[in-house]
Amino acid sequence: DDLDLLLDSLRGDARPDAIGLVDTMGCALPGAVATMMRYIRERTGGLPIEIHTHNDFGLAVASTLQAVLCGADTVHCCVNGLGERTGNCSLEEIVCVIQILLGKDLGIDLSKLQGLSDYVAEKSGIPVMRNKPIVGKDIFARESGIGADTLFSAPLAMFALNPAFLGKQPRLILGKKSGMLSIGKKLELLGVTHMVVALTMCDLADAEMTELAELDVDDCEQVLLVQLPEDDDVVDAVDELRLEELLGDAEKLFIGIDRLDGVAAEAERPGTLR
Repeated sequence: DDLDLLLDSLRGDARPDAIGLVDTMGCALPGAVATMMRYIRERTGGLPIEIHTHNDFGLAVASTLQAVLCGADTVHCCVNGLGERTGNCSLEEIVCVIQILLGKDLGIDLSKLQGLSDYVAEKSGIPVMRNKPIVGKDIFARESGIGADTLFSAPLAMFALNPAFLGKQPRLILGKKSGMLSIGKKLELLGVTHMVVALTMCDLADAEMTELAELDVDDCEQVLLVQLPEDDDVVDAVDELRLEELLGDAEKLFIGIDRLDGVAAEAERPGTLR
């Protein structure tokens, strides 16, 4: 009743240009936002409604989207989701949701969002998380070997949106989930045509270690060395191959894999791939 009285008096005494629905504490569920949107629209006779959300429960974009679906006319948002406490609705995320998922053209060039995000991050001194949607460094990165060959030829088979929409390219990274297909594709992207010897894994059996140490030179043309620096046995076995002596001036590629987090790490060898 109090809210009814407030809205009725607003319309009668000082009709506003718009009504703002504000989730200051970021605790409203999207369904509650939808209910309030319908109620305000009905009680104010169709006044424009603005939506302002905070992200305390990670619902800022979802609640804003719900308001848009219920007819919100204006969205309050901020580049990189900056704002008090946990921030406000992320501009780049809600823009992409509306233009790509809802198919509503806002007249915004999506390829410019990354540059805007980078600029704001630099000026604000608040870096963007690498896994942040839309503008994070890893949004189009893939480590899993499955589909590595279609990553570039058919990106929509791997991602929810085409990287080209945002002016980006897919990024293939090597780690604990990578397979030989991923490694081969990465080498192709780097333009590497001469490779070296011996694929090793952190759980090689003794027999396999012996076989590795006895690898014949004739087998050393098209195999890649994956060195796990933390495993002394593997390093010793690889060293026994005298790779640098056998290869002469041939191009060398060594990849170090950090087994703790799967991120490609620098190995103490020339030509390390990061």
